[in-house]
Amino acid sequence: MADNPFDRTVINVRERPISSDINQAQSQIDRTLRFYLQEMLRPRSSATNEQPGPPVSGFFGNGFAVREDSPAGLFVVVGAGLGFYDDASDTLAR
Repeated sequence: MADNPFDRTVINVRERPISSDINQAQSQIDRTLRFYLQEMLRPRSSATNEQPGPPVSGFFGNGFAVREDSPAGLFVVVGAGLGFYDDASDTLAR
C-alpha cells in the first residue's frame, strides 16, 4: 500500500543513491514520526473502548518551555523542542 507510515526506500549496498531516493527516504521518516507522535497524543475514548478519541495538542518534554532570561529587561528564552497543535483544517493521509 502506498504512503503507508512504515514504507521504506531501500538503498542497497554499493548502490549510489540519487537525490530523489534520499528525499523520498527522508519524507518517509517524517511521515512515520508524525504518525507515532499523533498516536501518542491521541487519547482513547474510554478504558474499555479501543477506538481513538479526538487528537489533542501538547508538548514533549521541555519543548517550547519559556524561561525568563532577564527579568529587568523583560527577555525570555524559548527552549527548543517538539510540540503538536491539532488543527481541523490540516489533513494527513493515512
